[in-house]
Amino acid sequence: PKKILAFCNPANKKYVDIFSPGGKKFMTQRAFEFGKKFGNNPGIVSFQMSNESPYFNHAFLCPSVYADKNFREWCRKKHGTLKTLNKSWNTNYKNWDEVVQIVSAQQKELAKNKVKTGAAAIDWLAATGTLKKYHKMMQKDPGRAMDWLRWQTDSSLKMYSDFRKNAQKFDKKTLYSTNLCWPIFWPQMFIRF
Repeated sequence: PKKILAFCNPANKKYVDIFSPGGKKFMTQRAFEFGKKFGNNPGIVSFQMSNESPYFNHAFLCPSVYADKNFREWCRKKHGTLKTLNKSWNTNYKNWDEVVQIVSAQQKELAKNKVKTGAAAIDWLAATGTLKKYHKMMQKDPGRAMDWLRWQTDSSLKMYSDFRKNAQKFDKKTLYSTNLCWPIFWPQMFIRF
């Protein structure tokens, strides 16, 4: 189904690319469906949007051009100028188009062209050197890594908030929330985002 693949996360088709136009539309439609379904059911008082996953796609990487663009916009808003970003990250970018996430669409394209054998033939992470490679990149570039993690957090909160807002267009009674995976997480069971 090409229609479904159009908004999937390029690194893992089980997840939605929440930054793509198709992914945003899909998430909005799902929220409407849940709102209509739960709003008419007096037996449902709350809905858990995700289980112990504070990040979108269970913190799975999303190397898409849409995610890169969103990250770039987030960085521009946070830092204001490229000069400020370069100073903060200890980099020397010449234009905003060079600013991409730690795991970007460019890297996805490079990995696509490599000859793959074994697990790498079917698994994107195996094909790109697993997460150890990206952990090293994050250690080498801590300013960028911290902003990438902050962007993931902000993006996740926006995803949860947008889903709740859209579901509540049809359902004012249900608590839409998620539980976070902290050591004593029961108080967070019903956090409103």
